[in-house]
Amino acid sequence: MTTTNRPYTLRKRSQTVEETRRRIIKAARDLIEDAGYSNISLDRIADAAQVSRQTIYVQFGSKLGVLTAIVDEIENSGLQELYASLREMTDPVALLRKVIPQDVEFMHKNARIFRVFRAQAVTDADFRAVLDERMAGRFGSMHRLVKWLHREGKLAPGWTVEEATQWLFTTTGFHTYNEMVNQHGWTLEHLNRRLIETVETMLLTAEARGKK
Repeated sequence: MTTTNRPYTLRKRSQTVEETRRRIIKAARDLIEDAGYSNISLDRIADAAQVSRQTIYVQFGSKLGVLTAIVDEIENSGLQELYASLREMTDPVALLRKVIPQDVEFMHKNARIFRVFRAQAVTDADFRAVLDERMAGRFGSMHRLVKWLHREGKLAPGWTVEEATQWLFTTTGFHTYNEMVNQHGWTLEHLNRRLIETVETMLLTAEARGKK
C-alpha cells in the first residue's frame, strides 16, 4: 500500500463503519417500534441489519448501547432546526412561539419510539439514567429561554425562573402531546395553538402577549 492510497483507504473504512452503524440503528429502531424493546434480541437486530452479533458488540457494547445510540441519532437528526432557532432568534417571545411547534413536530415524528423509551425507563435504571440526561438538556434549554424572558421583563409577575421553567417543561412535554394527539385526536395545529395560547397567558406579561 502506498502512502498516497492510505488516507483514501482509511476514509473508505471509516465510511463503511459509519454506514454499518447507521444500518444497525435503523434496523433496531424499526424492530423496537414494532415489537418493543424487551421482545427484541441482539440476534434479531443482527439479522435485520445483515451483520454479525459480534459487529453489534464492537459498535455498541450491548443491547442498551444500541438503545442509547438510537436516542443519540434522534437528537442529532431531529433537533437541528430547534437548536438553530435557539441560536439565531433575537427576541425571547418570538422564540417561544417558534420552538413550541418545532418541539411538537419533533415529538410527533418520534412518537412510537418515545413510547418505548418511557416504558423501558420504568424498569431499566440504566436507561432511565440515559433518558434523564437527555431530559436535563431539554430542561436546560427551557431554563435559558425563561431566564431571557425574565431578563427582558417579559415574564409574568409571580413566577420565579425555576418555577416557570418547571411548568413550561411539563406542559409542553411528551405526555401532553401523547394524551391530546393520540388519545383525544387533536391535530398538531390545534395542539400548537392551544399550547402557545396557554403558555403565553400563564408566563408572559400583558405587554409581551400583545407584541406580534
